[in-house]
Amino acid sequence: MIVFVVFGVASLAKSATPRMKLRTRLSAGLVGEAAGLIVLAAGMEGANPAAFLIGGAPACAGAGVLFKSVIGSVAAAASPAVRVPRLLGCF
Repeated sequence: MIVFVVFGVASLAKSATPRMKLRTRLSAGLVGEAAGLIVLAAGMEGANPAAFLIGGAPACAGAGVLFKSVIGSVAAAASPAVRVPRLLGCF
């Protein structure tokens, strides 16, 4: 279930942000990931599985949006001759 939540939320977040500008996506991703990680860490410290899952969802959503933003930025900035090597550098 945890893996479904992690990948499902990240995919939904990436799918929900196609019309956002890059700066807005980066800001939303950073805020979501930071807020989620704070709640996630509190859930780990207090041994609270519910807080762990609740914090994991926005953290993964933020990570998904940031990943989409990075891939889009690299693809847009690289010339066609070096686009594939630059995108491979993201991984």
